[in-house]
Amino acid sequence: MSILSKLNTIIAVFAIGFCVSLFFIDIELPFNVINTFLTTMLLLFGIEKVKADDNKLGYLYIITGTIIFSVMIFTLF
Repeated sequence: MSILSKLNTIIAVFAIGFCVSLFFIDIELPFNVINTFLTTMLLLFGIEKVKADDNKLGYLYIITGTIIFSVMIFTLF
């Protein structure tokens, strides 16, 4: 198991746990926190897929992550 796979698993488990905890704890958090995790996961999934020679799906992940990141930046400013 490569380091990217381990990192993706850790980030995914943390993001899922974070989202589930929001259902039980009434905390108002900025939407950018969830988008940051989603963008990071998509970019790392894309890098992992490109390294594993699944180029179409890898580049799709990278493009989707880049679009979400740029929309997030435009909404901040």
